[in-house]
Amino acid sequence: MPYRPEFGGRHFVYRHFDSSGNLLYVGLSSNRRARYSTHKYRSPWFSQIARWTFEEFASREAAMAAEREAIESERPLHNKTSMQPGTKVRSAPT
Repeated sequence: MPYRPEFGGRHFVYRHFDSSGNLLYVGLSSNRRARYSTHKYRSPWFSQIARWTFEEFASREAAMAAEREAIESERPLHNKTSMQPGTKVRSAPT
């Protein structure tokens, strides 16, 4: 049976940093390998990544709340939602 995140599993908030320690991006994933591949081929800033950290959460909702808080408070350079004042970060489903 293929992995189905909606049925549970592991939920991560990850952060990409450059070699100077600047926060490039904050994201959420239940499949770190697939997300890495997506960034590798679709993110023009991918070559700047020097370090990638992960924080695991018990639920997707908890991870989404942590991601939202991190983007709003840490202001990563390449999160589109953190680049535009007044733009709302996605919220956890109710």
